[in-house]
Amino acid sequence: MGAEADPRFRDGPWEHRVRRGTRGTPQGVWTYALLQVPGTLIAGLLLWLAFHWGWLSLPWAVGLLLMWVGKDILLYPLVRNVFDPLRAPGPPLVGACGVVEAALTPHGLIRLEGELWQAEPFQPGEAIGAGTPVRVRSARGLVLLVEAEPASEPHPFV
Repeated sequence: MGAEADPRFRDGPWEHRVRRGTRGTPQGVWTYALLQVPGTLIAGLLLWLAFHWGWLSLPWAVGLLLMWVGKDILLYPLVRNVFDPLRAPGPPLVGACGVVEAALTPHGLIRLEGELWQAEPFQPGEAIGAGTPVRVRSARGLVLLVEAEPASEPHPFV
């Protein structure tokens, strides 16, 4: 069965490098907004007290509170990736090439794009030695399932 017919071989070897959408998820936006509520409430309370005791005029108190909220809105693009859900190694890593660092007998480590990942051979019972170029065929949780690359095929990332 060829790679095109097998649903486990979805993306090409370079597909995992395509950057997915960079806009924050709705869940991430709401998480960020909810985390800003306590600070905004405290700032609002302090500004109200300052107005009530005569330290600030009402326009100044409202203006400072609006600036506080504006600060939160302006900072969100800088921190939005923190609030996106954790992405498990799924289809973006399928097809990626790496090198075995610790022999896969059956568990071991591979280096993939400069990071070490736990890996197992795609075919149960197979052993893959250290230094062997491999290609990711699937993932089970955070463990990558890999196959050794044929020796005659040039390896693009080694």
